[in-house]
Amino acid sequence: MTFRLPKVQVQLGFLIAVCRSEERADFQYNEITQHPGKPIPQPPGKNKFNRLSSNADKYPHLERQCLNRAQWAIEALDDELQGRRHSYSPLRSFQRKPEAKISLKEWTVEFDGHVEENQANQFDWVGVKLTSPKFKNESKDLADLEKQLKKILVILNKKYLTVSNAETRLKVAVYLNRYDATPEQMKAIAALIWIADPLLGDVHPPYCGPNSISSLGLQYSKLIRDKSPLRLKTQLISTVRTGDPWNNHLSPNRRPLELLSHPRELKEAKYLDGVDKILGADSVDSLIDLMNVSIHDAKDYPQASPAYRFELPAKSGDMAIWFNQHCGTLNYAEIDNWIAFCVGVIQLSIGKNGASISDSYPRLRYSSGIFAFLRGNGLREPAAYFERKLQTNKIPDLDQWPIVSEALSFRDEDSLSSLDGFSTTTSSLDSDFTPSSSARNEYSFGIELEMYIPKKRDAPQSPPRGLLIDFSDSADASVCIDPDSKDDRQTGLSSREETVDQIAAVLTENGLLATNTDMHDGDFDQTAWLKMLVEHGLVPIAGIDHKYQTWTVTIDGSLHAFYDWAGYESASGIEAVSPVLQDKATSWENVVNVLSSLRNNFRLLETNNCGFHIHIAKGMETLSIHLLRKLCILMCCVEDVIFRLCHPSRRGNKWALNILGEGSFLYDNYNEGWPHLEVPCDFWQYVPCSMASFPSILGPLKKIWKAKDEKELQMLLNPSGLNFNKSCIFLPKIRSLTGTVEFRHLEGTLDPELIIRWGQLLTALFRFADKAPTEKWEPLLTTVIRSRQSVDLDPNLLRGFLTFLGLEDDYDFWTHRVDTMSKLEGDNNQLSCRPDEDQKVCSRINEGRIASLHKNLCRRERTHPFLKEEKAEEAKGGATESASPVNPSDRAALILEEAGFEKELVERIPAANIEKGSGLQAGPAKDDTPEDDVDKLTSDLLQLLRKSRAQAEKKLERYNDD
Repeated sequence: MTFRLPKVQVQLGFLIAVCRSEERADFQYNEITQHPGKPIPQPPGKNKFNRLSSNADKYPHLERQCLNRAQWAIEALDDELQGRRHSYSPLRSFQRKPEAKISLKEWTVEFDGHVEENQANQFDWVGVKLTSPKFKNESKDLADLEKQLKKILVILNKKYLTVSNAETRLKVAVYLNRYDATPEQMKAIAALIWIADPLLGDVHPPYCGPNSISSLGLQYSKLIRDKSPLRLKTQLISTVRTGDPWNNHLSPNRRPLELLSHPRELKEAKYLDGVDKILGADSVDSLIDLMNVSIHDAKDYPQASPAYRFELPAKSGDMAIWFNQHCGTLNYAEIDNWIAFCVGVIQLSIGKNGASISDSYPRLRYSSGIFAFLRGNGLREPAAYFERKLQTNKIPDLDQWPIVSEALSFRDEDSLSSLDGFSTTTSSLDSDFTPSSSARNEYSFGIELEMYIPKKRDAPQSPPRGLLIDFSDSADASVCIDPDSKDDRQTGLSSREETVDQIAAVLTENGLLATNTDMHDGDFDQTAWLKMLVEHGLVPIAGIDHKYQTWTVTIDGSLHAFYDWAGYESASGIEAVSPVLQDKATSWENVVNVLSSLRNNFRLLETNNCGFHIHIAKGMETLSIHLLRKLCILMCCVEDVIFRLCHPSRRGNKWALNILGEGSFLYDNYNEGWPHLEVPCDFWQYVPCSMASFPSILGPLKKIWKAKDEKELQMLLNPSGLNFNKSCIFLPKIRSLTGTVEFRHLEGTLDPELIIRWGQLLTALFRFADKAPTEKWEPLLTTVIRSRQSVDLDPNLLRGFLTFLGLEDDYDFWTHRVDTMSKLEGDNNQLSCRPDEDQKVCSRINEGRIASLHKNLCRRERTHPFLKEEKAEEAKGGATESASPVNPSDRAALILEEAGFEKELVERIPAANIEKGSGLQAGPAKDDTPEDDVDKLTSDLLQLLRKSRAQAEKKLERYNDD
């Protein structure tokens, strides 16, 4: 069957400015001096111009003066397009200009009374719908469309003062010949729209989402709601607010936009049921009825419109499919690429039926992003355009409008998700997070501090004088019994909410801007937040959720309160969450400063159910599935070493389960066939062949490598069974393979030294997974995997591990901690959070200690010996890095040399002993090793330790100062 080319039509929605009367002298045009366009002069008096728009009867709510002004503006624009000189004379049609080369006579101008702008009130604004003629989807017609559209936009952007605010929409219609619009063809089109629609959140700002009255999503169609029509009056009772992206561009202090409660992403059953309904439609009429959004009270909300509208052809007309959800825009590139998308979706469906579309994209919304979908179907230019725009601004028109208020605008990806009011001029603060700066500072992190704060008991009567503490400065002053009156630090207030507010206030007073979650939840006040940032000399960072741009203090619901402890009435769990920080000295210093401020101003407790979590990312870059696989492979292999650095209660902890330990999916579902799975050959570039000696490890590693996407990968990392447990590695912010990786191994702590060293260790592991060349993987993995064969962690193994990561200076700290942790008993019972009665609150941190941490840890130079380029920079005279030794004994000798042992002593140890002791031999360790060999090996290694002890003792001096 031969299909006729579809046609396309464009409708631009915008507002055009009209001058106000002279008595409104308080508003002058010079407030928007950078915009080249001019407002239309005000209409003459009603005696000279008294015409109304032809569709005035559609807007009975508008006054006659408004309708008169609208008609004046519509005629002015229409005259410009028709090549007439604008006049209020009824004979204006005869007053023509010279014929233009590019004719716009077929474009129609219509007043849109549902679009308003009453906040930028230096002008009167008139809503306009400007509709093109239909163009065939062939080269000649598309070239005409391009020329005419560009000329239209020059007129609108240069001659007139126009804007596409948040109420306007760009609409595109694709027309199929009525004979081509068969039931099967329309099912294919409807199925592809239904399947691709969930991906469009990466193209449109949230106010154009499915919960917008101007573009109601398919979630409100009969595909989901069956025969129940949508009652907008009921829906509008519980609206949600989101910031207006035009705030501080078009006018300052703009009111938030109101949207319906978000219908949420459809569950799998509902989603598949929608596909079945489309395929089961018995006619074009019934299919269109399914795709339609039926509104019970439509007459009360004439501005309501579906995101997609199917129009049946008239007797001689074509079938129209309208795409109504794109934000209003007068930007040519934006319009051109959206037209290409709309036409492309229809063309992908032509010649196919609904079943073939469904079979071609069975799990599109789970397995792909919109950009991959477009590229995979030949729409490379729209894919490249919208993907670039995602990194900058989803509303390109904002670039042409200067900031008109001192308050700064910003971009947010949660409650203001990607509204993109943020100026495209990158500030000095956020420039480090742009893709172009990734070479300067690739890695970012954020931390979560869990803790308890005790609350003093209210005194039923006047207590002994020695137990009183004066709260007379507080508005809610009351007498409390203080178990430790010598400690003048603050405790919990009467409610947890007040306590959180107080902690945030103290951090802010100390120069560490902090907020509570109340500021970010509910009706988020963008203006107040921006004003607060400005007052503290901060600039919002484009593309980062506002909750993660300052420290946030919140109530931690996972930490159950306990009562009547050590003379206190109770203790409540709280959490302090950092902003997005960079892996550089100033950020680590910021962490130390917050920890010292918390401990020096409040009495705080750490219990066995507190955890420390760190999120690590590559700045604003995408995390590829390949990187995530490598990272998980690495963390599986180093897992035993990592957990030995933590409190023993963290092993088996239900909030940080081992990836390969009991209770995990990979452990509980282990299959003996896993080690024999076929994997891509690149797997063996990172995993040594000797791992075959450990089938219980090799099998899970292969399963990880075969994960197709991040969701499957997270499933493998998760604990087994249906529960609320979490693994020690979590991918909480993953969306289209972007976001952070969360590491949950470490117990709760407020020790700044432990936190800094731990954070830098995890960052180094992340960097190794990302950047280390393949030849560096085998010696590291073969070394660390041997820790599973011994009860105690071999100090030399730990030294080699840290040396590989460039953290050899941390050896003594971690050795001491491993020794301390090995003497403690683990307690995995999360409910036993109550500490012993004699447990002390965290001590203060003195200024000398803070200065020492800044100098010796935060600002220290960390090298990355596993990176080829760093080795090349260190080499002099053009020397290049030598290849990694292949022989296990040579490899072990190299590791021992890098760890600081003298080369002469290393060479004295027989190769066989090195292989046995270092854990680098190709096969598994033998249980029948002769006792004499073990003694000889022990003697040789002790000699090495004695020789290196002098160097290590020097590094211990700074710890002894404390």
